[in-house]
Amino acid sequence: MGRTVPTYREVLEEERKKWREFKNSLKEEEREVFEKLMEDCELHVSAGSQVKSPNPFREMAMSMLLEQQKEIRSMKKKLDRLEKQLEE
Repeated sequence: MGRTVPTYREVLEEERKKWREFKNSLKEEEREVFEKLMEDCELHVSAGSQVKSPNPFREMAMSMLLEQQKEIRSMKKKLDRLEKQLEE
Protein backbone atom coordinates (compact mmCIF):
# COMPACT_ATOMS: atom_id res chain seq x y z
CA MET A 1 0.00 0.00 0.00
CA GLY A 2 1.34 3.45 -0.91
CA ARG A 3 1.92 6.37 1.37
CA THR A 4 -1.03 8.78 1.38
CA VAL A 5 0.53 11.56 3.43
CA PRO A 6 3.70 13.18 2.07
CA THR A 7 6.74 13.24 4.32
CA TYR A 8 7.87 16.52 5.80
CA ARG A 9 10.91 16.40 3.53
CA GLU A 10 8.60 16.21 0.51
CA VAL A 11 6.43 19.03 1.85
CA LEU A 12 9.56 21.10 2.43
CA GLU A 13 10.68 20.57 -1.16
CA GLU A 14 7.26 21.63 -2.46
CA GLU A 15 7.41 24.75 -0.30
CA ARG A 16 10.85 25.58 -1.69
CA LYS A 17 9.43 25.34 -5.20
CA LYS A 18 6.72 27.86 -4.27
CA TRP A 19 9.44 30.35 -3.31
CA ARG A 20 11.47 29.87 -6.51
CA GLU A 21 10.16 33.00 -8.28
CA PHE A 22 10.78 35.07 -5.16
CA LYS A 23 14.33 33.74 -4.96
CA ASN A 24 14.97 34.40 -8.63
CA SER A 25 13.91 38.03 -8.23
CA LEU A 26 16.56 38.64 -5.56
CA LYS A 27 20.03 40.02 -6.17
CA GLU A 28 22.75 37.40 -6.39
CA GLU A 29 24.11 37.98 -2.89
CA GLU A 30 20.57 37.90 -1.50
CA ARG A 31 19.94 34.60 -3.30
CA GLU A 32 22.89 33.10 -1.45
CA VAL A 33 21.41 34.21 1.87
CA PHE A 34 18.00 32.86 0.84
CA GLU A 35 19.54 29.49 -0.03
CA LYS A 36 21.27 29.41 3.37
CA LEU A 37 17.89 29.90 5.03
CA MET A 38 16.44 27.03 3.01
CA GLU A 39 19.40 24.84 3.97
CA ASP A 40 18.77 25.71 7.61
CA CYS A 41 15.29 24.23 7.22
CA GLU A 42 16.77 20.95 6.07
CA LEU A 43 18.92 20.75 9.20
CA HIS A 44 15.78 20.34 11.29
CA VAL A 45 13.71 17.99 9.13
CA SER A 46 13.35 15.49 11.98
CA ALA A 47 11.96 18.11 14.34
CA GLY A 48 9.74 19.61 11.64
CA SER A 49 8.28 16.22 10.86
CA GLN A 50 7.08 15.92 14.47
CA VAL A 51 4.81 18.94 14.11
CA LYS A 52 1.60 18.11 12.30
CA SER A 53 0.82 21.49 10.80
CA PRO A 54 -1.06 22.41 7.63
CA ASN A 55 1.36 25.32 7.21
CA PRO A 56 4.96 24.08 6.74
CA PHE A 57 6.28 27.65 6.74
CA ARG A 58 5.91 27.73 10.54
CA GLU A 59 8.37 24.88 10.93
CA MET A 60 10.62 26.40 8.29
CA ALA A 61 10.68 29.76 10.06
CA MET A 62 11.42 28.14 13.42
CA SER A 63 14.32 26.21 11.86
CA MET A 64 15.70 29.42 10.36
CA LEU A 65 15.37 31.26 13.67
CA LEU A 66 17.01 28.42 15.55
CA GLU A 67 20.03 28.44 13.25
CA GLN A 68 20.30 32.24 13.41
CA GLN A 69 20.16 32.14 17.19
CA LYS A 70 22.93 29.54 17.23
CA GLU A 71 25.05 31.81 15.03
CA ILE A 72 24.40 34.80 17.29
CA ARG A 73 25.40 32.77 20.34
CA SER A 74 28.60 31.64 18.62
CA MET A 75 29.49 35.19 17.59
CA LYS A 76 28.86 36.47 21.11
CA LYS A 77 31.21 33.85 22.53
CA LYS A 78 33.90 34.82 20.02
CA LEU A 79 33.39 38.50 20.77
CA ASP A 80 33.68 37.84 24.51
CA ARG A 81 36.96 35.96 23.95
CA LEU A 82 38.35 38.79 21.80
CA GLU A 83 37.35 41.38 24.39
CA LYS A 84 39.06 39.36 27.11
CA GLN A 85 42.22 39.12 25.02
CA LEU A 86 42.23 42.89 24.48
CA GLU A 87 41.86 43.51 28.21
CA GLU A 88 44.92 41.37 29.01
